[in-house]
Amino acid sequence: MDENGNEKDLANNPNYDSMTVKEAKEKEYNRLIQEDAKEEKKNLSSPVSELNSLLPKTDSISRTVFNKKNKYAIHYYEVEENEYFDYIKKIKEKGFDSMDPNSPEKSFLGVNNDNILVNIHYDATNKILDLDIRRQ
Repeated sequence: MDENGNEKDLANNPNYDSMTVKEAKEKEYNRLIQEDAKEEKKNLSSPVSELNSLLPKTDSISRTVFNKKNKYAIHYYEVEENEYFDYIKKIKEKGFDSMDPNSPEKSFLGVNNDNILVNIHYDATNKILDLDIRRQ
């Protein structure tokens, strides 16, 4: 995918001629991670970094997908199920209380005392944790 969400044709890319499909995917994955790292550095001075600072730290590979003044969204990759439950525990320790104690097991919707909302969904099949945090 390029920055506009269009799929790239890796087969016609000269950099990928001598690579296996797996190697090409890994190279593209690493490129996205490097782009995200640059974006994260740029965002540290933005008001969004305040929202990001409310989130528990994790070693999971992440990619920022939405970055506006009052909303921040991120995907975490290669998250095991036990890591998801640990993350929810840490979110609660950060002051976010569940708004729906009967929510599905792989979802969490919570709010803190400053009326900041966090919405988390875990996709166990793909091992992806999707999170967005926003001011209401």
